[in-house]
Amino acid sequence: MREQKVVAAIILDDQGRFLVTFNAKWGGYAFPMHSVPEGGNILGSLAIQGVEHDLGCRLPKATATELDYMGQFGQSQRTGEETLYEYWLYTVEPGQALDLLAAPTWNNNPPMFLSYTDLTSRSDLTWSTPAIAREFVENQEAVLAVVTRAGENETEFLLVPNNNYGGYFFPTQRVTTEVKPERVAVGIVRSDLGYHGPATPTYRGEITDIHFSSRFQRDRNYRFHVCEVQLLEVDLHQPQSVLEQALLRRGRQCLWLLGSGLSNPAIPFSPTMAAVRTMVRNLIPPQTLSGSLRRSEGGIALIERAILGKREWLAQWNEQWKAFFFIGGHREGSESFRECVIREIEEELGLTPAECPVAASPAHHLEYRAISRSAGELTAYTMELFFAHPTRGGLEKIDGHNPINKWLDEDEICKMETHDGRSVSVSIGVILGQAKLISCQE
Repeated sequence: MREQKVVAAIILDDQGRFLVTFNAKWGGYAFPMHSVPEGGNILGSLAIQGVEHDLGCRLPKATATELDYMGQFGQSQRTGEETLYEYWLYTVEPGQALDLLAAPTWNNNPPMFLSYTDLTSRSDLTWSTPAIAREFVENQEAVLAVVTRAGENETEFLLVPNNNYGGYFFPTQRVTTEVKPERVAVGIVRSDLGYHGPATPTYRGEITDIHFSSRFQRDRNYRFHVCEVQLLEVDLHQPQSVLEQALLRRGRQCLWLLGSGLSNPAIPFSPTMAAVRTMVRNLIPPQTLSGSLRRSEGGIALIERAILGKREWLAQWNEQWKAFFFIGGHREGSESFRECVIREIEEELGLTPAECPVAASPAHHLEYRAISRSAGELTAYTMELFFAHPTRGGLEKIDGHNPINKWLDEDEICKMETHDGRSVSVSIGVILGQAKLISCQE
């Protein structure tokens, strides 16, 4: 049997209409297409080339993303033979405005945008165009890459904004039935989240549903393959973890939410979340922290200065950690956070309250979880940060204690190493990041 492999380009305008061009070879309107040479690779670049050919222009900024695959038997208009047509569909973002008036006109049939209703009802379409449209408009198959971490009482889930699904959703990619969901899930973590370390996927099951699609303004059949992805070498409870830093480099936001929080009306979820959240919670084994969560409360002194326009923060060498850390420590007894800071300044810097006045109220109140370096346990931290302002005499005492005391700039904090090669505690970057005073990005 004759076989024909084709790459088709799907382009939507801002009204949700589809670009079609007149295909003189097949005698009707169709999506822009490009045949695949025998032995050639299936590439998104072929979809872009098909659009460029049909519109008679160059699209240097265009991008293509694999959307779907479908196979159909039909009769070749050119040879009359029974033919297996294999279509690889790609969504194409042109990267520029399309001028259809300047495009070539084939047999007086110019390119145009058609609604879905037109695509499935007009008589001047190629025989395969309505079938292709119905396949990807009325049906949606995708893999959910569900990244989880243990919570105190229930599992917590990672969500990211998803443009295709219109709000916060699980990392997702549309697929065809020919692929292994586990492999796709790892690819999603790589491409969508930007994390390239070890990732272990586990297939948990699938969810089917029919609900309204705002993108196509109609009900669609959905099939979601649910894969849990574990990042075993990452402390996902650590603020600014390797994963969160990868997302930050991509300019992506993220949320960690309890399973019970997946229906919180205050969060702008994708409309599709309502269809999958209950089943996702049922399919993913529950994860809770073993034993009671260790807790730590303390006060931190923020002592700053500016050198040549760059901010620096005062730190002191911690012999136990073998690294520099802020002036501060645990609250003792019934003392307040501020009293804790005043005491730590006296103990660690030898400065009286008159030599280093502490602000009356905290600049930041932080609550976060991380692995304690000293205890080796996941710890719930509650910290209050107070600005402190040494007098001239206080600064002389501070500088006289070098190298125990050191002013650290943002580069040293983010690299966790001083310019002379000594270690800086990762907690300094975590605390300043949580307080939004610095942002460590590569």
